[in-house]
Amino acid sequence: MKKTLLFTMMLTSAFAFAQQMRVPSQMKNGTVRHGITPALQTSNEVRTNNTNVGLEKSVSVVCTDKVKYVGSTDGASWQVGGFNGWDGAFEVFPNFTGQVTAVDFRAAKISNNYTVAVKIFALSGGMPTGAGSAAASATVNNTTTSNYTVTFGTPITVTNGFVVAVMAVNLSDSVLIEASPNGGVNGGNYDDYSLVSYGTNYYGLLNDLVQFGGNNYDEHFLFSPTIKFNSMTNTLTASPTSACINSSIYFSESPGTNGGNYYSNIYNPMGVTDLLDYGDGNTVASTSGSHSYTTPGTKTAQYTMTYLGWTTNCISAPATTTVTINPGSVASFTWSSVNLAASFVSTSTNTLTQSWLFGDGGSSGAPSPVHNYVTGGTYTVELTTTGTCGNGYYTTNIHVDTASSHGTGIAETGKVSSVIIYPNPANMSVAVNYDIINTKENATIDIVNALGQIVKSVNIGSSTIGVMNIDLAGVAPGTYYIKIQNGDKFITRPFVRE
Repeated sequence: MKKTLLFTMMLTSAFAFAQQMRVPSQMKNGTVRHGITPALQTSNEVRTNNTNVGLEKSVSVVCTDKVKYVGSTDGASWQVGGFNGWDGAFEVFPNFTGQVTAVDFRAAKISNNYTVAVKIFALSGGMPTGAGSAAASATVNNTTTSNYTVTFGTPITVTNGFVVAVMAVNLSDSVLIEASPNGGVNGGNYDDYSLVSYGTNYYGLLNDLVQFGGNNYDEHFLFSPTIKFNSMTNTLTASPTSACINSSIYFSESPGTNGGNYYSNIYNPMGVTDLLDYGDGNTVASTSGSHSYTTPGTKTAQYTMTYLGWTTNCISAPATTTVTINPGSVASFTWSSVNLAASFVSTSTNTLTQSWLFGDGGSSGAPSPVHNYVTGGTYTVELTTTGTCGNGYYTTNIHVDTASSHGTGIAETGKVSSVIIYPNPANMSVAVNYDIINTKENATIDIVNALGQIVKSVNIGSSTIGVMNIDLAGVAPGTYYIKIQNGDKFITRPFVRE
């Protein structure tokens, strides 16, 4: 889209005055071509070559690049300053918000060493506006076209585009500013982005000179500004944030509002690239995607964007989010026995329910049941568990008999006419009904855990018959044994604390 600036009669008068006083000229291939006072044509069009714009991280990163959209091939020399020169050469850089820190340009002196001023103008309606920034000066001291760089003492802040200007400091300061033919580089049509000035008027190199009988110059001044800008911040979200193994989670990046307008291929010729890292070694070049994890745990996903500049790429800080991957139920248990009584403790994880098969036709749904076998032998015990993210299964063989103790390492001696424990399983307290033969000294009732450690002890003296209620406060749930100690003789019975 091109917007033609219509000039008033005042412009015509200024043109006539310019023809009488001095005629700006352009030198190309050693031949001076007189410039015709033209009207400006420029473009305020945004050219974007990547639809994934504004995609960045949770922290803004400062990016720096040297813009080279006008190319670097010498093609034409435009005189700035002197009796036949233009007042300034201008190149438009639209749709950028950030800072300009330096400018490279190509120029040659005509005879003496002359000083030029490099300024940054604001852009409005495709044209320079205002007085421009504080100037950075450069002395052109070579008759051969050479590179010159000026650096601004304070970076110039610009919004929605800017214009680079190289201007004569004095009327007598005459230099040749180099331009590149054929509309610059990167396949863009930027024909209306190059201007010259005479007095207070600006004229486009293409089309405007033709309106006044001049030639059509499809050329760009070889100006390369160094730009600095903040990358756009963003967030990364996941839905759901907690899931089972092999369940799909959708990740999506949301762009923020900070950062410069640098998405035109003037500033990043190759566009931007996106990288979504799921945190498990899998990535996708996108701003969103669905993914399932094969291992449990906390996973951190992150998104980054890379700005692909002319001289420097810039990778944004990552936007991250965490998800929890839950495993299925894992079934396991421990067991111990005294005579034909077997106690089982489920050590399963991520479990909602347990289902036991004891191998003799018996079953239970308790977490840690006690099962009394009728006869001794080897039995296959199976535990099936259910969980939110899948079921578990565990099986093992156990052996019980009428005169054995398995699993705790507690050997049993002595004789007891009867020992009854109730309730079993027990909750707040457990009652021990005992009848001890041949009591010779003070006897004790101990509560012993599966490791053989005494967790509670009660002295029953020389009593041979009685009932002892034992408070289970402070005793953690699990499988325990009531151990009645009488001198060097003792006997054990299992019970479960719920």
